[in-house]
Amino acid sequence: MRFRETLELAHPIDRVKRAYGRRDFFLERYRQLGFSSIDAYAEATFRFHHTKTYQLIEVSRALLGLPRIASALEQGEISWSLAAKLSRVATGETEGEWLDFLRPRRVRAVELEIKDAREKKRQKPRKEGFGLPGLPVRIAFELKPEEHALYEKGIEKVHAELAPGLGGERLEPKDVLLLLLRRVLETEPAESVTAGRRETGLSPFTVVVHKCPGCARGAVESEAGRVELEPGALERLEREAGRVVPEEIAPRSRQPVPPGERDRPNTPALRQAVFARDGGCCANPCCRRRVESDGHVHHIKARALGGPTELHNTCLLCVWCHALHHSGQLVIEGDPDTGLVFRPAAEGLTAAIRRSLDQARALPVVRTAEVAAARAPDSASAESEDELRGARAALEKLGYSRSEARRRLEIVLGRFREATGGKESPGAPELIRECLRP
Repeated sequence: MRFRETLELAHPIDRVKRAYGRRDFFLERYRQLGFSSIDAYAEATFRFHHTKTYQLIEVSRALLGLPRIASALEQGEISWSLAAKLSRVATGETEGEWLDFLRPRRVRAVELEIKDAREKKRQKPRKEGFGLPGLPVRIAFELKPEEHALYEKGIEKVHAELAPGLGGERLEPKDVLLLLLRRVLETEPAESVTAGRRETGLSPFTVVVHKCPGCARGAVESEAGRVELEPGALERLEREAGRVVPEEIAPRSRQPVPPGERDRPNTPALRQAVFARDGGCCANPCCRRRVESDGHVHHIKARALGGPTELHNTCLLCVWCHALHHSGQLVIEGDPDTGLVFRPAAEGLTAAIRRSLDQARALPVVRTAEVAAARAPDSASAESEDELRGARAALEKLGYSRSEARRRLEIVLGRFREATGGKESPGAPELIRECLRP
């Protein structure tokens, strides 16, 4: 790297790019410290495993082409782990879309979207998703030796009973577990434990499936939020399951309540339907606390303002979110069909501060130099002082400490003054060249 180029590299990203362009720059550094590889240096110095070291290098290289994500990381808007995951799917053209996507969502929802994008080789988030991506859920548990022996015996018995009807085909453990669970849900216990279970003819359990009003997609509730179903799953469920809509909560005219009047209070049937629709969890995506009898069925448009007591105007909230809303700290907008929006009241203040910071960063930086009123006869001119500052900064960029760079410059300046009698001032390239001499 030439000395003039070193002085011209003002931006940190430019310096890193130039350093990555010369791999021998890094090789020379850790070898000078007595290490044969970069992962050996990182393990001895930072106690990093070699996989962690190469992950950091890979993410750092990716962030060079993602300036907006790198800036958000530097300003503390996103964490390092989230920036690392975004660097695996985002590009220079799509990083803005990812940053806009993650701001109103929980980290868990963003991570699932990134995982789905990686599996489907997408470089941008979905724009019209009906809930979280429908990714498979992994369930893992451990069994003690005696429990594992019981598990194997049970699997063998179920397989032996079903083998004639399956043509000898062997069921997977997952299919056996789902079969047993469905059997438990579709039957009722008999009068005594020894009598076993009896068929009811009707399924006593309910799985609520949400249907997108504008398309044929479906979704189910989970603790993480609403999760999309696979294509065709909604049609299959509609064929296999029955549709139950109690008359008491059936959609009405959706006409507003006349001014000055209030609609009926919540009924037990409406409360039960809201619990089933929202999965028994608080509808606030940043909360999702599971609620039981202490859950509140909230009117999105208040009854006092003409809000009807109907399914489309209600949502399930925990005690804390309900109190935050009525104290004015949490704003709830939208409807359960098209999606509710929960917005903290402080979000507007945060956005205003962020805009002010962006405007402040866009202002030009004005630097002033303080000039002493009186100078010693042998003191350097303003031009030579600029040269000294530039040379000192260049030495520090090359790896010297501040004290070492200052010491070398003083030695070199002393030589020049002795040789010229203090009449000439060397330029920055000459200073750096002489400082680098052994």
